[in-house]
Amino acid sequence: MMKFTKLRNYEKVQENPIHVGKPTVTYSRDNYGFRGLEGDVSDIDILTVGGSTTDQRWVDNSQTYQAVMRDLFAASGQSVSIVNAGIDGQSTFGHIANFSSWFNEIPNLDARYVLYYVGINDLLISQPTDTYDVVALEDNAYNNLKATIKTKSVFYQLYRVVKSAFAEEHSLNELNRTNIADREPLVTEPKISAPLDVVFGPSLESYTDRISELAKLTRDFGAEPIFVTQRSARWTRRNGQVAGIAEYQPDFFELVRQQLPKEYQNLNGVDFYRFERALADAQMAACENVDAICLDLMAEIDFDLASDFYDPIHTSATGSQAIGEYLYSRLGNLELGD
Repeated sequence: MMKFTKLRNYEKVQENPIHVGKPTVTYSRDNYGFRGLEGDVSDIDILTVGGSTTDQRWVDNSQTYQAVMRDLFAASGQSVSIVNAGIDGQSTFGHIANFSSWFNEIPNLDARYVLYYVGINDLLISQPTDTYDVVALEDNAYNNLKATIKTKSVFYQLYRVVKSAFAEEHSLNELNRTNIADREPLVTEPKISAPLDVVFGPSLESYTDRISELAKLTRDFGAEPIFVTQRSARWTRRNGQVAGIAEYQPDFFELVRQQLPKEYQNLNGVDFYRFERALADAQMAACENVDAICLDLMAEIDFDLASDFYDPIHTSATGSQAIGEYLYSRLGNLELGD
């Protein structure tokens, strides 16, 4: 037995630091830990799972890609429930744990599809991270007390609010565009010439195993899986050619980069494209192997990097809109809603 301990019953309205989208951003989580649940948990059409790119902390409730999809379905006459279960920083290790520690703990939770918008947080990792992927506590007397305090105590709720506010204030320092490929100089050749299987080691194979495991868990849950590839803003496409930042500067990827052999630590945007493409190819192959719905967003969408990203991996409201419109264009024919 596990006790879910992630943020719930939370709402914060604050000034939008991105200056794309609404002037203020409302971010809320309901009693189940979800964003955007408007109906009953027993009647969800698409449950979206991912990390911070699904959570979309700096995008208003009404402008997330889930909300965009819901509005497009509504415009076509369909009332569709699309729910956000993104957890900041979580990789597929955490998504797997979500079933035993979160989804299966919600009475009557039922979804037709579970959509996984994944890849970025799994790049070059083969082990879960305690910081982001442990979403529950083992069921024992000490942890039960700890979980009770965390989920029910007004003092802990206050602590969570203060902690979240501090984290958001700190994250403002990370809202920089240093590694976004929207300005010169850009390069078209990678710095790493080694075969990617040498760079990735066992992480690529373990990633495909986790995609297969997620498909199985989803079907055991009574839903069908949808897997969607991701991309960063460290590279772009120009005249059919990939061009990327000339020199990587430390950002969210830094801890992972430092785990690479020293000869592979000097990176540019084309290297990141190669990393991301290898992961996306592995994801698509694993997805097709389990006969799930497979969408290659990385290959099929071109963002406006000048406005759609506020840092190398997170989208602004316009970027989330582009994702929502893309997903609707590919999933609009599913039998959903009333």
